[in-house]
Amino acid sequence: MAARTRNRISAFFSGFGITALLQSSTATALLLATLCEGGLVSLSAGIAMILGADIATSLLSLVFSFDIKWLAPLFICLGFIVHRIYFKSGRRRHLGVLILSLGLILLALSWIRQSAAPLGESNILPGILKVLEGDPLMALIIGFFLTWMVHSSLAVILLLASFAAAGLIAPILGIFMVLGANLGGAMVPFAATLREKPEARRIPAANFILRLMGAVVILPFAGGFGNDAFAILSGIYPWIGVGSFIIGVHIAFNLVLAFVALFFTSALARLLLRIIPDETAIDNDPKKPLYLDIKQIDTPGLAITSAMRETQRMADIVQSMLSDTIGALGNNDERLVEAVHRKDDIVDSLYTEIKHYLARLSEESLDSEESRQYMRIMSYCINLEAAGDIIDKSLIDMAQKKIRMHKFFSKNGWEDINEIHNFVNQTMESAHSVFLNENLELAREMMQRKGEIRKAENKATEAHLVRIREGVPESIGTSSIHLDIIRDYRRINSHISTLAYPVLEGS
Repeated sequence: MAARTRNRISAFFSGFGITALLQSSTATALLLATLCEGGLVSLSAGIAMILGADIATSLLSLVFSFDIKWLAPLFICLGFIVHRIYFKSGRRRHLGVLILSLGLILLALSWIRQSAAPLGESNILPGILKVLEGDPLMALIIGFFLTWMVHSSLAVILLLASFAAAGLIAPILGIFMVLGANLGGAMVPFAATLREKPEARRIPAANFILRLMGAVVILPFAGGFGNDAFAILSGIYPWIGVGSFIIGVHIAFNLVLAFVALFFTSALARLLLRIIPDETAIDNDPKKPLYLDIKQIDTPGLAITSAMRETQRMADIVQSMLSDTIGALGNNDERLVEAVHRKDDIVDSLYTEIKHYLARLSEESLDSEESRQYMRIMSYCINLEAAGDIIDKSLIDMAQKKIRMHKFFSKNGWEDINEIHNFVNQTMESAHSVFLNENLELAREMMQRKGEIRKAENKATEAHLVRIREGVPESIGTSSIHLDIIRDYRRINSHISTLAYPVLEGS
């Protein structure tokens, strides 16, 4: 889904295809909310996808209106067999659950139609429904709450079609209740995400707003053309019954709404950003993870993506520690020393959170590619934490010692340290791209640079020893600190460069 959102048309058909497989626009809306919260799908593309999802679920009502209940036992048995065969085979076992679930959906929908059939003989229900024909708003509200209770607009539309086939619902009442069913179907994911982050709430909210606007526009005019439209259609096509007409109205409503709304997805996205703005940071504790969503644990692909984003955040903090270190060493700045200590506490906390988050992923639920990414993230986290400890417990300790002793580096010595620092900083920049994109060329370059930093270390050490022999006072006063700093920079570079190994081995 995330890969097919380059434009609104491809996003629209992506939402259509996913819903055709999931059999539920509610499921698609909730999945989209999660993807938008994770930054994998833009708001504008998400709106286009939910429009495709609504059309797919309306067309499914036409498919399920035919007698295909014989598929239910076939899917249930096949799904159970596939699940048992691949029970310990990672992602493939979920295919069995999917097939079995489709069978249960077919079974449930067939039961709805069978249960509705005896109501056609009721003496009370026709009178109640007749009254609703003159009260469009109440009919819409009943359709809304009925869908809210069932949590499926597809089921309610099929129920209404069954009532119509039994002669209980007139075409005009069917239109009113179809509008209510569409509103109720949009309300389910909207209510389910009310306590989520703003990014997750916007897609369901956009879907509900579009449906509400469509209902408000159509409802005042529906009473004037409902029965007449059916009379004209049934005169042209005698095989069209009231049940088929109701399903057709449902499909037409979603088609027209999608066609109009597709031109305004960007404008609606901007409106949603105003209505549901980003949260201001209420909890400013930087030690808490930003991207580790425990709800995604059951979806390994999303969980691993979230762990990668949090690990990237951890890498950014380590790189900022490295930048603060060179400032503390060069300017004897005690404020930067304290800043590095605080950042190392954040890195240690994030390392623990990421490790525990990944540990909750069951090995059985991971396929080979997900297992490989799992190990890549863990390895990078371990090495980032080790690099942070070197900065905090070694480099910064030397900076504090230098500050207490009121020592300064010689001009040439400081240039050597700066050169090594820039070298390691460039390695960290390359590591960002290798981690996110598995860039093979940058991985090769990182490994080559491991040899180059050893040469740079030896060169800087020899130059420092020459300055000592020449009696340069600054070099003599900072001799032990100078050599240890160069050694620690090489150790940090070595830890960061280990990220390149899995990429090179995989190639």
